Amino acid sequence: MDIELHSAIKKAKNTQKNLVRATNRAYDYRELVELRGELQADLLLVSKAILNDPILKEDPTKQSSFSKRHHEAQNALSQHQARWSFVDIENDWQSYQQATSDLRRAQDDYFSWAMLECIR
Repeated sequence: MDIELHSAIKKAKNTQKNLVRATNRAYDYRELVELRGELQADLLLVSKAILNDPILKEDPTKQSSFSKRHHEAQNALSQHQARWSFVDIENDWQSYQQATSDLRRAQDDYFSWAMLECIR
C-alpha cells in the first residue's frame, strides 16, 4: 500500500488509543470532544487515502473490500457517538465506559487488519 494510506491508518489508530486512554480516566469534556472529533477526521482521511491508493486502484476487488471494512468501522463509531451524546456521557460516565468496550474491540480488530493489509 501507499505510504499515505499507511500513515493515515497509523494516525487514526493512535488517536483511537488516545481516546481509549481518555475513557479510562476521570471524565474530561474538553479532551473527549477533541479526541472524538479528531478520530472522525482521521477516519475521513483514511477513506480518501483508500480511494487514492495506487496499489488498491490496481485491484478494484481489494479496494472494495478495504473500503467496505473501513466504512463498517467508521459507521460503528458514528453510531456509538450518536448514541452517546456529551450530556449522556456526563450523566452516566460509568455506563459510557462500559459501552465503549465493544467498540474498542471492533476498532482494534479493524486497525490490526488494516495495518497488516498495508504491509502486504
